Amino acid sequence: MYINMANVHDILQIVIVCYVSYVVSGAHTTHGEHTETDSMRFGYDPVLHHLVAITTGTCFIVPLTHDERDHIKSTSGLEEMEVKMMREWIGQLPEVRVYHDDTHLPADTKRWCATRDIFLLERDVKAMTSPKSPLVSVSP
Repeated sequence: MYINMANVHDILQIVIVCYVSYVVSGAHTTHGEHTETDSMRFGYDPVLHHLVAITTGTCFIVPLTHDERDHIKSTSGLEEMEVKMMREWIGQLPEVRVYHDDTHLPADTKRWCATRDIFLLERDVKAMTSPKSPLVSVSP
């Protein structure tokens, strides 16, 4: 069996050009920078009524008011609270480090944040958490 080396050389060149094009197009932008990606997901902790933002390396925990806890139960409410957390709370509120061995850390939050740094975003929700129930009589 005779192999035409000229054809093998041409095919090899095409394969190399295709491979290099594939590698370069996937790993770099037009300016030579690497493509960067990350993700953020959210969870609601019903034990302490906190919203938890989970990134690759960090968890941010924020307490919710009574109205926010009620609002978060709907799909649109959860999405609105996620946007609010990203825009108004992360990077804006004071952060307090929470350690993984903290006995007050709920099981779900502990599991979500097992390999991440954990920060509690300090918010004074006590003053705005307990609205008067409409079921309670105004007059005795």
